[in-house]
Amino acid sequence: MYNWIPFDDKNGRGGGVTVYLKNLIDEMVKEYSSNIEVFFLSSGCYYDIYNEETRVEETSNVYGKKCRTFSIINSPVFSPGYLSFYYLDKVLYDETLKDVFYKFLNEYGPFDAVHFHNLEGVSIQLLACKKDYPKIKFIYTLHNYYPFCPQINLWKEERRNCNIQDTGEICMKCMDQHVPAEKLRRKMAMTYNLVKNPSENLAKAYKYCGSQLDSYFEKFEKSDLSEEDYKRVVDALKQFRQYFVEMINTNIDLVLAVSERVREIAIRMGIQKERLTVSYIGTKAADFALNHANCTCLKKEPFSLIYMGYQRIDKGYYFLAEVLNNMPEAIAKKIDVTLLAKKYPNSKYKDTQINEDKFHSFIAKDGYLKDEMQSLLMNKHLGIIPVLWEDNLPQVAIEMTAYGVPILTSDLGGASELCGDKAFVFHAGDVNDCINKIINFVSHPEILEKYWENYKGLKTMKEHLKELIEHWS
Repeated sequence: MYNWIPFDDKNGRGGGVTVYLKNLIDEMVKEYSSNIEVFFLSSGCYYDIYNEETRVEETSNVYGKKCRTFSIINSPVFSPGYLSFYYLDKVLYDETLKDVFYKFLNEYGPFDAVHFHNLEGVSIQLLACKKDYPKIKFIYTLHNYYPFCPQINLWKEERRNCNIQDTGEICMKCMDQHVPAEKLRRKMAMTYNLVKNPSENLAKAYKYCGSQLDSYFEKFEKSDLSEEDYKRVVDALKQFRQYFVEMINTNIDLVLAVSERVREIAIRMGIQKERLTVSYIGTKAADFALNHANCTCLKKEPFSLIYMGYQRIDKGYYFLAEVLNNMPEAIAKKIDVTLLAKKYPNSKYKDTQINEDKFHSFIAKDGYLKDEMQSLLMNKHLGIIPVLWEDNLPQVAIEMTAYGVPILTSDLGGASELCGDKAFVFHAGDVNDCINKIINFVSHPEILEKYWENYKGLKTMKEHLKELIEHWS
């Protein structure tokens, strides 16, 4: 399996995909350790101050020898993917990583399957290894939209969902920061060399990288691109989607879409239908899913509405603020609002003022802890997933429904697929449509029962792994 970041990354990078892979490997080593040998490879986040050769190193992990883990050191392609936006020529055409991957396959194979859970951190040329290893099944799960969008999320200029069919110069506006490659390497080398040998390398690392020890995810000041560099990036952008899709259609045997919506988008972007199948991810939340409302009395007042997520425009937080501010006062007085919205580091958006006094009660906090989730969701009537982008399948939507809270979702992304009832879906970005749906639930809370009548349920990790084994075979 490949992902840009190790599945047990100590800093929790990689979001829901990292959580998913940790749970998947946990299930594999627990249930199938005797007849499945698991290898995990990452790339693009470790750089070495002293040895600049691009190479594979074996690493330690939480499962020891039950899962062998490796990282490509000094990848010419940075990860996560947005860090490589200004170096897309490396993403498309670099041959170094293909040679490194050949060596890895030869040294540790033969493998039955190679499963990519991301293509960030590597060159697309790496997929060309398929022609020399025809017996290995190459599988790719679309957890995000990186093959179609170098900014990853099909999210235009930090403002709206993107439906543009061709990449090119128009995409330059979507990434307002040019991070110098050498500065990136130094930041990531700092992490790698301190981890490898803290006492010996600390002084040298300081001298090489500077005294700042903050994350390389910090916002760098934008550097003006030279005319030559600008042309280089635009030329790569023009080729990006078309070439990515072509390489996938040529070398990937099976593409797994994590929702039906993702499959539809992939087909629209050019992925061949016969290569695509929908595979909803497994989740540990399925082990305790209630499959019914946890709210003991749906008709009790006041009506409780909860948002859990980030203070980000793409997640719909600022849209939700507009919905709440425009909620009729007579209805607002019947609603308890809970906003557990984690502030996004270095966000260009300031806190939006919400008229809290108009509601029966109003609670707003900077995020929440994972082990608080069950208690926070207790006796909540409705959760809301107001995303403005094609959010593949939000983990919070899965968890809310597992704890017995029905969700009202926008019509973008895969969250609405957990239930087929249109009463629980509003048109993304349409304030009035969202308000009307909420008013309907507040006025007729018994309608919430319909969510569970149409709820498709969640897939356990055991069920999901069984499905994957069939794909790998």
